[in-house]
Amino acid sequence: MILEAHPSSKSLTPEELRLYSRFALQVGLRDRRCIVTGDRDEGVLEGLHDVPFSWRARKYLMGIDDVQNGMLLHHELHHMFNCQFWTVVPDDGRWRIFIISPRASNLVKAKSGQFLQELDPTPEGIKPIPFVHSACFKFHLETAVFQRIRGNRELDHDMKGSRDDAAVQIWSDDVNFGAYVRCAGDVTMALSV
Repeated sequence: MILEAHPSSKSLTPEELRLYSRFALQVGLRDRRCIVTGDRDEGVLEGLHDVPFSWRARKYLMGIDDVQNGMLLHHELHHMFNCQFWTVVPDDGRWRIFIISPRASNLVKAKSGQFLQELDPTPEGIKPIPFVHSACFKFHLETAVFQRIRGNRELDHDMKGSRDDAAVQIWSDDVNFGAYVRCAGDVTMALSV
C-alpha cells in the first residue's frame, strides 16, 4: 500500500511522522482492499486523507491523521477523489458514489451510483477500527460541490480584496482550487501560488 503523495520527512516533526505512519497502518489494516472496487492488489492501493494532510497546519483541525479521516482506494480512484471529480453522498446510513465532474475516469463512472464496499468483519478478539467519520465525507462533498459552483458568493471571512474576483479565481479553475485545498483554505496563499 502507498500512502497519498507522501509528505517530505523534512517538513514533518518526528511526532507528525509517527502519527502519519500510524494512520497509514490503521487504514490498511481496517480496509484491506479498495473500498470502491474491492481490489486487493497492494501495487494499486493507496491510502488517502479525506480532509487533506496539508490542512494539518490549521490549528482548529484536529485528527487529520485519525483513521476515521482515511480510506484505501485504487490509485486512479484516489487521484480522481483528490481532484474532486467524484465524492460520496449519504444514502440511508451508507455512502453512495456520486460523479461531480464529467472529467472523471471510466473506472469512476462505472462505479457511479454504487455504495462503498462493506468492510470485512473484524476477527474475533481484535478491537474494530472505526470507518471514515461522516464529517470527513461531508467535508469532501461540500468542497467538491463548492468547486463546481462557479463563483458563488459564500467565501471565507478572512478574504481581502474583491470577494467576487477571488471567488471566480478560486472556484472557476481546477488549478486554483487545487492550490486552495493544498493551502488549507488560505485564499491569499492559494491565489499567490
